[in-house]
Parts: sequence; structure tokens; C-alpha cells
Amino acid sequence: MKYALLLSGGIDKNANKTRYNNDLGFAYEVLSSKYSFDDIKVLYYDGSDIKYLDKKISSSIATFQMVDKYFENLSHTVKPEDTFFILVSNHGSEPDAHVDEYNIRLYGKAAHIKMSYFSDLLNNINCKKIIVLGQCHSGAILSYNITNSIIVTACSKSEKSYFTKDKQNIDINGEMYSYEYDEFLLHFVSYLNGSYPNGNQINYDNSIVNAFNYAKTHDIWAAPNGFCGCKETPMIFPKGVDMSL
Repeated sequence: MKYALLLSGGIDKNANKTRYNNDLGFAYEVLSSKYSFDDIKVLYYDGSDIKYLDKKISSSIATFQMVDKYFENLSHTVKPEDTFFILVSNHGSEPDAHVDEYNIRLYGKAAHIKMSYFSDLLNNINCKKIIVLGQCHSGAILSYNITNSIIVTACSKSEKSYFTKDKQNIDINGEMYSYEYDEFLLHFVSYLNGSYPNGNQINYDNSIVNAFNYAKTHDIWAAPNGFCGCKETPMIFPKGVDMSL
């Protein structure tokens, strides 16, 4: 069995950028259509539908309770031979006076999940785990030992992650759509798909390492000096280990 969780908290209507909807919508399409995942759970913002291209994708509210409940149920369901894929888009925060460690933001101004607790949830899943984090400070997850996993992050724990500079223009049934994504996640998911959302084809396979290398190479913010004074450093762990979808 193949299980997936697509997560984006969004915080509130001002912080819930359109690109988070698009990141999850694109990933959902690739996992369901190209890789035939058996079970894909979407936890997005306030539980609104993901509106992507000409489809609506059902979601549940992205609260701590819902994340906790999902992992509790999954821990009793998965078998060692299964695959679990998780992709997080949205905001991440560094330690401050209220939160004493790096975290993933959820729905609500103060809502979050600490990286230490998040890593504990992942360790309770007894199967192969592919963990893809696109939020700011996502590299903080690499401070924790998560078994039987490959972890990909858009940036180091001290960095922010960034949006696409150029929007993907997509023609659907004669109507033009313009979509913005998170830069690293766009390239990563496009590699696994074999094409970008706008239809531009690329050579691909189902290797997570190859997808990471492609995304890192094409990420404008990951260039040697970044872009426009900003820089993100995509990271992968453990090095020398690969998994596939």
C-alpha cells in the first residue's frame, strides 16, 4: 500500500498564499494519477477544497488535533512493506519567546507543531518514509533521527524558502491559468511527474535522490549566491541512500 499526507496550515487568510494550494494540488495529481497512491490525505488550511486546474480536491482542517489523529490512525494501519510519503508546504518558524524550537505552522495564528513532536510522529510510522518539507526553516528536521526514511528539505534550518519567480502559464480547454508555486517543490514534483504543470516535458524517473538533485540544480534561489539577495539551500539526508515512489 502507498499512503500520502499533503499538509499546509496557512495560519490565516492573509498568510495562506495561493501557492500552497497549488503545491498540494500538483502533488495530489502526480501521486494519484502517475503513481497510483492508495490513500492520500489532504490537511489544508481551514478545510477548504483545494482548487487546482479544473478540479476540486477535498481536504480537512489543518489543526494540531487533526495531524495528531491522522498519524495515530496511520500508525495502526501501515505494514513494514508499505510506503508513506509526506509533503509539507506552508510556513515554518524559528524559535522565539513563545515557541522554544523550530516548528511547522498550522491553521490559526498561534497553531503549530514542534519539529521534535513531528519527528516522534514520523518515527511511529513503521514503514518506508519519504519526507519532503518545503516551508521556511525546514532543514531543522535534520536535527532528529527519523528511522527508515529519506528526508528532503527546501532550505536549511536557518533559512527561509521562496516562491517561484515565474508563474506557470497553463492552457486548459482554451482558458489560460497562471499559477505560482514554491520554487523547490515545483521542480521536485515536476521531476517525478516528467513534466511541469504547463506541459513542458523533462526526463524523469521515480528516484527521490534524482528528483532532489534536479530541483536543487534548477532552483533559482539555490544558485551559488542565491537570487536578488535571497538564498535557500536544499538539503537531503541520509546522503548515499535512495528511495523511490
